[in-house]
Amino acid sequence: MKDLLYFLVSNLVRNKEALQVEEIKDKGTYVLRIIADDKDYGKIIGKNGRVIQSIRTLIRVYAINNNLRAVVKVGKN
Repeated sequence: MKDLLYFLVSNLVRNKEALQVEEIKDKGTYVLRIIADDKDYGKIIGKNGRVIQSIRTLIRVYAINNNLRAVVKVGKN
């Protein structure tokens, strides 16, 4: 899942060196956190949050097909 999320987001951002995807397993749920350059968050989130919502949908479908649960968060917090 981490690799899929990194692939999706890396094609959106300009500063790929600053891009990080953290994967933490918490009580059976994978928490995937996207950390990027401050200038790239707008592209990741998209207008009215449409881009990040689409990314979350793709990750959720991948997780369901593998009998997992996943949550995608953006930012350091």
